[in-house]
Amino acid sequence: MTHPRTALVLLALLGSLFAAPASASAGQLDPSFGGDGRVVRAGLSGADAIAVDQRGRTLALSDRPRPGRSTSELLVTRFSASGRLDRGFGRSGSVWIDATGRQDYAAGIAIGEAGRITVATDTGRSNRYDVCDGGEDWSVEVIRLRSSGRLDREFGSRGHQVLRDDPGLDFQSPTAVDVGPNGAVAVSGYGWYGNGSDCNRVAIAARLDGAGAPDEAFGGDGVVRLDELSTAVDVEFDSAGAMLLGAQPRTDGFGAARLLGDGGLDETFGAEGVALADGVGTADVSILGDGRIAVSGRAGEGSAVAVFDQGGELAAEFGEGGEVATPFGDGARLVPRGDGFVAAGTLSRPGTREDFAAVAFEGDGGVDESFGTDGLAQADLGAAADDEVLSAAPGQAGKTVIGGIVAGVNERMGLLRLRR
Repeated sequence: MTHPRTALVLLALLGSLFAAPASASAGQLDPSFGGDGRVVRAGLSGADAIAVDQRGRTLALSDRPRPGRSTSELLVTRFSASGRLDRGFGRSGSVWIDATGRQDYAAGIAIGEAGRITVATDTGRSNRYDVCDGGEDWSVEVIRLRSSGRLDREFGSRGHQVLRDDPGLDFQSPTAVDVGPNGAVAVSGYGWYGNGSDCNRVAIAARLDGAGAPDEAFGGDGVVRLDELSTAVDVEFDSAGAMLLGAQPRTDGFGAARLLGDGGLDETFGAEGVALADGVGTADVSILGDGRIAVSGRAGEGSAVAVFDQGGELAAEFGEGGEVATPFGDGARLVPRGDGFVAAGTLSRPGTREDFAAVAFEGDGGVDESFGTDGLAQADLGAAADDEVLSAAPGQAGKTVIGGIVAGVNERMGLLRLRR
């Protein structure tokens, strides 16, 4: 159900698509990036995950077969603060990573101390989607690069760390990665168990120390299985070093879960460690400037964002009962902005193709009308092509960077940067 207030907000946002753009201000395309705020690169697949370093350089993680090969590999590409390929990174701005000689798929990217780059992938040989079939297990692997793009051989086993496989799971896949205190690495994900029609999904989480070794204090061997949840879709360290997950429960609802240092659910948070809002399909989690927690998901026929206080209760001062609607069909990607946030997603203009778009919300759930055009920023990255948002990240000086795919005859990587 959409609340009257949020319905009016969505109507106002959609109407602003046809309004005249304001002068250069928050939410407008940043012309110092790519010349007009947009970068589209052929030869690169979509930006499945992005991160921005302290120098304003954008790193994009994707996967595709390397030229001349048939198996999918990871590709990390770095763009300068001006949007040009950073030729000092790897070979001409990109680094190929063949994790194990098998199929590798992009899951998450994060930047730590000294600009080191941590990525997460799932890797295996069989069809990635043939789960609960008794076939080969898929594994979760974490890899760290130095700022130059070279493997950081001080991490794990010469730059790689394969997480322990749960013998009860047929398939394990990461969804996101974060780097926290002392270089600790957090990974969220899920696994499958069962046989044939009796196939079930369960959330998993892992923690490594700064050297890439499994944190034995976390679940005994660095990996925990969370039978209360079907998926952990995202992960962030909070200010206390606890692990915050975007949590998809086994029933309806979307929200967050908080794990203690031993891998157990923090029972002081929400209901026995899990905080939920009405809806389904958690998409992203973000810690706001005041410590509250924003989570995006699907609700009714559209999408919504819920904000929880630090104890896991819906923030009564935010929106209607702690939630607001967004104009996107699926859950939005979230970027903190002061005590509020920017929600990024894919949006169609009536009768036209799909574009990258973003809406700025203030700390009370109201739309920040100083952002973009009456609160909405929208841009087309490819003429005669649909664009799809896959990722978003905070940029330097409070800017917002959005990544995804520019479709067409050949898919291309698309990046968009908005002013603060």
